[in-house]
Amino acid sequence: MGNYKNTDLRDVIIFDNVSKFYSLDIKITKRRTFYSILFGKRRGWEQGEKVHCVLHNLSFSVKEGEKLLILGPAESGKSTIAKLICGLAYPTEGKIVVKGKVRYVTSTPIASNPLMTLKEYSQLLAMICGADGKHLTELCDDILNCCNLGDLKDTKIYDLPGRILKEMVYYTMISIDADIYVFDNTLRLDHSSFGDLCWNKIQNILRERTVIILKKNIQHLDKRVIKYLDKVLMLEEGRTVFFGPYKKAFNADYSVDKSVERKGNVEQSSYPAYHNDDSISDSSDPQGRTSYPAYLVINRILKEYKKINNETRGQAPSLEELLHVNLRKELEEVIDTSKTIVLGPYISDVGVEFTYWIPFLRWLIHTYKLDSRRIIAISRCGARLWYEDLGVEYLDLSDLISDTELSEYFRNITSGWNMKQFYLSVGEKEILNRAIKKLGLFDYCLIHPALMWNLFLPVWKRFLPLDFIYDYTIYEPFNHVDWNKEDQFDLPEKYIVVKFSFFPHFPQTKENLSFLDKLVRELAKNFNVVSLHTDILVDRHRDFICDTNGLYEIRDKVNYKNILEVQTKIIRNAAFCVGVQGNIISFAPYMNVKTLSIYSHKEAGTFPMTLTLYESHLSRLFEGSCNSLDISRSDVSDVIDSISEVM
Repeated sequence: MGNYKNTDLRDVIIFDNVSKFYSLDIKITKRRTFYSILFGKRRGWEQGEKVHCVLHNLSFSVKEGEKLLILGPAESGKSTIAKLICGLAYPTEGKIVVKGKVRYVTSTPIASNPLMTLKEYSQLLAMICGADGKHLTELCDDILNCCNLGDLKDTKIYDLPGRILKEMVYYTMISIDADIYVFDNTLRLDHSSFGDLCWNKIQNILRERTVIILKKNIQHLDKRVIKYLDKVLMLEEGRTVFFGPYKKAFNADYSVDKSVERKGNVEQSSYPAYHNDDSISDSSDPQGRTSYPAYLVINRILKEYKKINNETRGQAPSLEELLHVNLRKELEEVIDTSKTIVLGPYISDVGVEFTYWIPFLRWLIHTYKLDSRRIIAISRCGARLWYEDLGVEYLDLSDLISDTELSEYFRNITSGWNMKQFYLSVGEKEILNRAIKKLGLFDYCLIHPALMWNLFLPVWKRFLPLDFIYDYTIYEPFNHVDWNKEDQFDLPEKYIVVKFSFFPHFPQTKENLSFLDKLVRELAKNFNVVSLHTDILVDRHRDFICDTNGLYEIRDKVNYKNILEVQTKIIRNAAFCVGVQGNIISFAPYMNVKTLSIYSHKEAGTFPMTLTLYESHLSRLFEGSCNSLDISRSDVSDVIDSISEVM
């Protein structure tokens, strides 16, 4: 790019052959930091020291009042550039010149103290941002009133929801004047009332100030901002792909062909196509239009963290911190847009869907105040009732493929590991393409279950405590499951429901088979018993076939289109449910139906975490409806006695 020794006097940002290296040796880094503090100068690299180069000989300039868009995939160096501009980091090689007062726009609370009142913190934040002390009180009162927080100004920070504090911080950042504004994936332009309030400020900034915008993908940039852009800098692995006028960049194809194959999934480059339209270049891949590979970011963090040796791990950020920061950053790509959000398709274990996936979605909608009217959930086999409580639109798999295809599809995916949605499979891409075509969507954002699967995996593997899941879920009763007269299904007025499936914590052993056979026979002698067993496989877990006479069967009442809806309604009207923890019986407490879930191998697989969730958190939430029993230490009479107390 040449150097910038003879620069334009109007340049306010100059990067002249800038490179940035980070040491991979934590001990050497500590010695270098101590040396710089003690002697006030930087110590050079040590012989044999391993380093990672984040930026390679980067050169560009920005004139006063220009708007620069920096595009690049994860780990391309965008955030490093932002830190260098703001003086939060220094170049290893090359020269940087920044003229004027710089504002790094963030919603993360800075220097907050939980014992401060909101007004006190607002004043502190304003002073940090360089506000004029003479008019500090009036300025902060105006900021709080604009954010509709005037009534909360005397409230302690620890009593405030995190969302309120973040909105106040963000609005303060864009309200106090600066010469250069840096938006690192923090353009708050949703169509909420707060988003509209922020847009009025940001629009003035775009008109009058120098602005640096960092984004992973041009499709995630609001179209209202695009008209203000002057220059574009495209990065790949810390190197310049393109630097020049915006119009030149998007009238030519500077796409980077760097797809990564992952178990049938193709991770798109952050540059699907540099053309100023929203059309999809490859109709076989729904991510080409609305790339949202957040789960790939989570997956990469897990892999990289696993490689960190025990000696270094103590000094590195915790896995919980890494996941938290990166998840929030990736989710900003969704909540900053007004596009339709597609959730799914969910085709995995039934128990995971209502125990983890739906509570995760509820947290997502609540935390980011998403408009449920622009959200579409895709699931299967009549799970519509489970999503009605979220207020979102629902699309069933049976609406997209024929009965024959549906049957064949589930026979294939219930064969093993591929039932767990740790990545977006080829079959799911085809489902998404059909869904998008049916819904007539031109532009959308995808939140795939792989995000939740990868995020919660460290908890299931016992690397993180169960509290981590509580941070990203909201558990509530399901209130939209009603029993109508037409839903009688020829069943008695009062009955109990049974469904037994085989899991790692309840394997198909002779002892367990014998116990179930005795249990079902005893239940049939004492109560009206409805068996939810069918010949339809919805997930990987095979059912125990009840051959006992006197049971009420539902096999002739269900198919792939309605099985989960029928089973849910029958559970809703039951007096009691007995089953194995993890199948649809575990859904009963969410509808305030008393339930006994049995198991025999407490330490198997991920069951200990789920059992703790079930016995502690959910049992308190659902008023004692959750009960569990280790049958390796019990007999059939214990189960009968438990039910008799209720019946």
